[in-house]
Amino acid sequence: MCCHGCNSDPLNSQGPSLQKNEVIFNFIKHNSEYYAVGTICRVMGVSSSAYYAWVKCPGQLIIADTLHSHRRAKALFKDSRQSLGRRELMKKLREEGFQVGRCKVRGVMKTLGLTVT
Repeated sequence: MCCHGCNSDPLNSQGPSLQKNEVIFNFIKHNSEYYAVGTICRVMGVSSSAYYAWVKCPGQLIIADTLHSHRRAKALFKDSRQSLGRRELMKKLREEGFQVGRCKVRGVMKTLGLTVT
């Protein structure tokens, strides 16, 4: 969850696309004093609302341990064919040495959008 409530997923698999937008938005930011933001956005092929959302919400920093635990939780969930609930996921993560509880795993599952099917 972002600083103003958007659902930005730090582990999303859209890495190159997000990096491209980051470059475009930085370009717009640096040239906004010379040209209108709406015009630059139109030329660059992005919406001005996406640019302003990027300006309002700075990038998130994630601790390496948190990133590792999130990736591992996502992999375990995928390997279980999306059938692990939070208690079983907690047990699996604890077996691998992570110090997590049910509430932490519930938050991780919510953040990553992991729902049992």
